[in-house]
Amino acid sequence: MRKCLFIVLFFVSNLVLNAQSFGTNWLLGRAYTKWGDMSDTTVNFIRMIDTIGFRDYDLNWDLTCINDKDGNPKLFTNGRDIMNDSGKIIEGGNAIMDSLANNLLWFGFESSQSSIILPKKNNQYYVIYMSQSDEISLYPNQLPDKLYYAIVDMDANNGSGKVVQKKIPIITGDSIGDSRLTACRHANGRDWWLVCHGREYDNKIYISLVTPDTIYLHHQQYNILPIYKELYAVGQSCFSPDGKHYIACTPIDGTGLYDFDRCTGEFSNTRVMNFIRNDSVFLFTPTGIGGCAFSANSRYFYMTTTRMIAQFCIDSTDIMSSLKFVALYDTFYQNSSPFNTLSLAPNGIIYVANWNGLTNTFHTINHPDTIAPYCDYRKESFSVESFMDAVVLPVLPHFKLGPSPIYTLDAGKDTTVCDSMNISLGYTPTYALPMTGILDTKMHIEWSASSPYITFDNIHTAYPIATAIKRGNYQIYLSLHDTLSTLTCTDRIDTMNITFIDCDTAIAAPPFFIPTLWSRNNGNYNIPSLPANATLSIYNTIGQKVFSDKNYSNNWDTGAFSSGIYIYNLKLANGKEFKGKIFVY
Repeated sequence: MRKCLFIVLFFVSNLVLNAQSFGTNWLLGRAYTKWGDMSDTTVNFIRMIDTIGFRDYDLNWDLTCINDKDGNPKLFTNGRDIMNDSGKIIEGGNAIMDSLANNLLWFGFESSQSSIILPKKNNQYYVIYMSQSDEISLYPNQLPDKLYYAIVDMDANNGSGKVVQKKIPIITGDSIGDSRLTACRHANGRDWWLVCHGREYDNKIYISLVTPDTIYLHHQQYNILPIYKELYAVGQSCFSPDGKHYIACTPIDGTGLYDFDRCTGEFSNTRVMNFIRNDSVFLFTPTGIGGCAFSANSRYFYMTTTRMIAQFCIDSTDIMSSLKFVALYDTFYQNSSPFNTLSLAPNGIIYVANWNGLTNTFHTINHPDTIAPYCDYRKESFSVESFMDAVVLPVLPHFKLGPSPIYTLDAGKDTTVCDSMNISLGYTPTYALPMTGILDTKMHIEWSASSPYITFDNIHTAYPIATAIKRGNYQIYLSLHDTLSTLTCTDRIDTMNITFIDCDTAIAAPPFFIPTLWSRNNGNYNIPSLPANATLSIYNTIGQKVFSDKNYSNNWDTGAFSSGIYIYNLKLANGKEFKGKIFVY
């Protein structure tokens, strides 16, 4: 069982290691764009997209991209068209919305996070995007009422890509917010939870499940505060890197902070952060969008309006009291560009985009894991090409997030004991936390056996006493799971084999061959007053010879052997032979 478990965990861990590269390279800039490797603090621009000639798409607000598992740029979209890494619209990727929406929104929706790209399997990808019915498109407002997805095969057309299918419905005929579309990896380390907000007074969140085979609406949660009432449901949302928290913000209707269960896709512990708008100091104004991002250690989150950047501590019992200002709007910024969206890069730096300004610089928070003001905010510190606009950042999910904390089980080694004895099983829960670093404490331990002839004094304790009513070979099971999770999340199981035998049938040994109970810590097995030329052979319980000495000189090192029952065969020089059992503990 341990070997099977290892193989499964090895597969999942390799899946996670490969997944870390999906968000390595970002597409930066508007109109003129360039891929940048964001894995190091010094960003390496690896490729400029060919902008020569006419392009029938533009990048304005909505931008998302993805790499392959090796970190090579693959796709990007503005929510209306799908482009490959060279900036060419792939086959079938032109105008993927509904008819009138394609004509009205040729640059996508006027908000960030209206589309997202997630890996499917092999070299295929899901492009998930919002759209609106033709009837609604007759009005001047953006009112998306559909959530679609397209399937892209990047092996097609010699690697240039092809849309295999598009306009596959997830949500139809219902109003949805035209931003705050994001995703969090499922606790099983493979699937994704896709989150989409309702609009205006709907007061709900749609949670869809993304698997390698399909995407479907899993459930809806109602009475999710705050109620986003603005006509344009702009804003930004994000999950913490450890997947335990979620924040959705807008400067008009406040910010919602939630706990998230990666096993069930449920939100809980809602905290509403209502801000006092004070135009005199340009802190919380109703102008512009709201941006948010978590620090890499998931302890702090940052929020912007067009006029300020603030830091909050997730561990605080009163979130609002933890507010610390990081930066205020500076009219001396290039082209007077206020703040826009935020994105946490793989290098641990948070990048801050600009609002509508024709500037080629992003702001940075270089040490967001540190409490403000020591988080090291630098204004206009990251420059792209002089002809590129630093208006929009790709807002990507945390591809590095792996399976939920894996409880490492070890029920014990296989052993043999006398049927007249009880055996004390021992298990000290240990944890492997390769990604999240946060310990889940609500555990449920349970011991069981393959036969009713094995009884336990307490099946829900870490150290039970097991007793055999009948001799035989039995399998003992140890299981452990989080009481809030499902089988696919954190349940683990391990087994051990115990053989209960009759220890009273051994042929009586001569007086010098006592005791037959020997501690491994005593070292070599000692037979006092043993005649010369005596041969001692030791066998395990399945008949394999593990030791033999034709002139035994007390040199069997029991410390090198596992605890359990061993069979001895002692032949004296006079031909007499003795057999029996030695219990090494």
